[in-house]
Amino acid sequence: MDGEIIEIRENELCKCRSFWDMSEDLTSDRLYGFVKRNIRRAFVFKTEDGYIGGCALFVREDGNGHLSHFNVAPEYRCQGIGSRLIDFAEQYFRSREVAVFGLNVMKNNADAIRLYERKGFKYAFDKTPEKIYMTKQLTVKPRVDYNTELIQTVIYLADVKDKTHQNIGNRYYCGEIDRRFEEYKNHAAVTVTRELIRNRNFNFIRPHRAAVRFIDLLNGKDELTDWAKLIRQFENDTDYRSFFTSLSGYFDRILADVRSCPLNDWKEYIEKYFRSRADLCLTVSPLDGNYGFIVGRVAYVVRCAPYYDGNKEIPLLESVLAKGIAHEYAHCFVNPIVESNKSLIENHSAFFNKHINMPGFYNVDYAVINEYWVRAFAIRFMEHMGFRDFDVDGEYKRQRQTFIFIDEFVDALKTYENSDDSFEKFYLTNISGLLNSIGRN
Repeated sequence: MDGEIIEIRENELCKCRSFWDMSEDLTSDRLYGFVKRNIRRAFVFKTEDGYIGGCALFVREDGNGHLSHFNVAPEYRCQGIGSRLIDFAEQYFRSREVAVFGLNVMKNNADAIRLYERKGFKYAFDKTPEKIYMTKQLTVKPRVDYNTELIQTVIYLADVKDKTHQNIGNRYYCGEIDRRFEEYKNHAAVTVTRELIRNRNFNFIRPHRAAVRFIDLLNGKDELTDWAKLIRQFENDTDYRSFFTSLSGYFDRILADVRSCPLNDWKEYIEKYFRSRADLCLTVSPLDGNYGFIVGRVAYVVRCAPYYDGNKEIPLLESVLAKGIAHEYAHCFVNPIVESNKSLIENHSAFFNKHINMPGFYNVDYAVINEYWVRAFAIRFMEHMGFRDFDVDGEYKRQRQTFIFIDEFVDALKTYENSDDSFEKFYLTNISGLLNSIGRN
């Protein structure tokens, strides 16, 4: 149908009653107030018959986009108008560098859900018993996360270097922390964090999960709630926010290097490889990282990408960043499958007993299998991308020192690549045979 999408102001909402349930007194309507205060922007599909459909758009405080009031007048449905409105909304958010675009839909509205799925949206979570929230990732937007750096600062001050893997060689960033927080090394938050690291294995991926869930921890009754409250106390006592803000230029230099890489191309390749999709949140930390995990329906990848300003400048190598992202994002697809089917790797002691040099943090069988798959995939990813400075033979040699059967897992992935199976189906069908074959040799 011929028509155009235009923006309207609050005084024109009275022309939209054929598709929006507007109050008789417009000034009492929520949308009227939102538009008048520029909280949301209203767009309508205009034809010679008038306004026949519309939506409202806004960018939330977290930087994500949201579509509301999406509707088309009943007599004009099934003519592509809704599709055009969604496409318009997507371009609107893309032009504002929004990473994720979301919307609500009633669970019993099957037609709308099918439309959104065709447009690339996927289920995110239940908003209410009757309503779900669906999202579509528009771009990978790397960030330095405030809660992550707050927690990593406290971990650094706890000084348990034998238990943590922070990049303390980053002398500029560590030096700034030392200068600003020297007097707070005995703060209650630091003391409790030190005990958690020493006695409850609060290291590696766990602090990063806690950073993602920090607000929930503060407001809940989790075993880490008291710790989270101490972290908040540290934040207030030290005026941590002013420290974080003072380093915005430093963070921007790191992020500029990361943004210069083809992040969306890498994400697209990884998702096509595993024949699955996720909303990817890429966090860059100058102090710690190289983890991939799922919280809710979102995949989180934390990459350590420091900038050695003030000591020496080491440029970010694109190939190193790419391999790390491939490795960690692969965890988000591999781990749920492996860990949901642990019984398949039981009774394969002949395979696991051959790994005498396996690091202690891979202390369960499923963690070893997770690592085999993601390390094998990282090799295949790098071979496909063809980075000139990536030594494929050297990478095989390095991996064989610990993951002694990496070649067999790479070969298994080559078989997977030539199949039509999902990775889950391929894994369920082949993992026992693969481990048996290796164990017999």
